[in-house]
Amino acid sequence: MDDFEVEVTGLVRDEGTVLVLEGRMADTGEVVTFAADRRPGMAILEAVAAGENPLAAVPPWAMLDRADRKDRLYRMPRDT
Repeated sequence: MDDFEVEVTGLVRDEGTVLVLEGRMADTGEVVTFAADRRPGMAILEAVAAGENPLAAVPPWAMLDRADRKDRLYRMPRDT
């Protein structure tokens, strides 16, 4: 299977030798999280901090979660 092209948007958490990054699938805009080795992950995050929109080639085994945020339910504030 081919790698997924993901536009990286930020860091979810730091697991030590591995970073969990968040981004959007380049073709669908679907929000995903994926694992990245620390060194390349830090370089990607530096590009994000510099205002760039880096693309990462994410192998299928590194994909952690695929959740379309458009389907998320939001709680409306209660009238008081």
